Amino acid sequence: MESTTVPIRYHVAKFNENEENPLLRFEHVLEARTPISGALNLTPKKTPLIQSEYINQLLKCDLYFKCEHLQHTGSFKVRGVLNWFRLNGGDVKEVVTFSSGNHGLALSWAAQKLGVPASVFVPENLSARKKEGMLRYGATLIPVGTSVEARRDACQVYAAKKGASLVPPFEGEEIIAGQGTIALEIVEELPLFDAVLVPVGGGGLCSGVGIVLRALRPHSRLIGCEPETGDDFYQSFAAKTLIQNSVSPTMAEGLRHASVGQLNWKHMKNLVSEVKCCSERKIVEAFQILANETKQVVEPSGAVAFASLLEHVSSFQGKKVVVILSGGNATLKDLACYQASVEP
Repeated sequence: MESTTVPIRYHVAKFNENEENPLLRFEHVLEARTPISGALNLTPKKTPLIQSEYINQLLKCDLYFKCEHLQHTGSFKVRGVLNWFRLNGGDVKEVVTFSSGNHGLALSWAAQKLGVPASVFVPENLSARKKEGMLRYGATLIPVGTSVEARRDACQVYAAKKGASLVPPFEGEEIIAGQGTIALEIVEELPLFDAVLVPVGGGGLCSGVGIVLRALRPHSRLIGCEPETGDDFYQSFAAKTLIQNSVSPTMAEGLRHASVGQLNWKHMKNLVSEVKCCSERKIVEAFQILANETKQVVEPSGAVAFASLLEHVSSFQGKKVVVILSGGNATLKDLACYQASVEP
């Protein structure tokens, strides 16, 4: 069952005078919908909002899934990448980034479309599906360790040495604004809702969605979602200061970060209402329910927002809730392995 589209109402609410205003404005997100000059057909897909009558009855809430796993290259990351090219692409000779997969896929795809060479610093344990995708889009892959910090540092050295343009995976004004266009689509299709659940890794998606909700739906709650074994933002939010954690193993590989980005933290600390965490077992339950009841294949990182709802379902019963399914780059074999990892 899909929602119907209604015209968006651009009445922008004022910010609370007692809060620090976000660094990006709502207008930046609106502008991110502008196509790239000279490549008018190179735009993100408008992804569907879907429902499952069975899941709604099971969980006793009015639940909508925003299907970003059906986006170009299988994740929301294309939105930020295309906005980056819109604002910076004119003089770019080569692009480089660091990524555990989905941002690298998005950049490789867009760069190939625009005829720009791309290099991606990836973890040594990069999944086969994501590796194959980036190579198919013509990217040069450079494996470096397993930590985000190691890839970031190597990428920065490469960019400086080669004169390549570094396209940040999550912390950049262009990236945040691009990711925020997801929330514009949600508001256009679903005028009223109580909460939006967003997975949190580096924080670009959560920041962008938060900017739009604060402007257009200030009474709707923004819920950041993390794995229990990677709860750096949960700890930062509770302490009201940015905390750096050691990166713990989680099957949600796209959310393995020591902390959210500093720029993103400046937005999220004022825009997020609450943070919910989920167990690895709930992540498996989430992607199993999605596969069985909606016929959608969602990777663990992409299922974390739904898993967090399952973990705290009583908080959402009787509410109208949007869950962002942020990515779907996992094979059925991958999902079977993840399932086996939590079985006794």
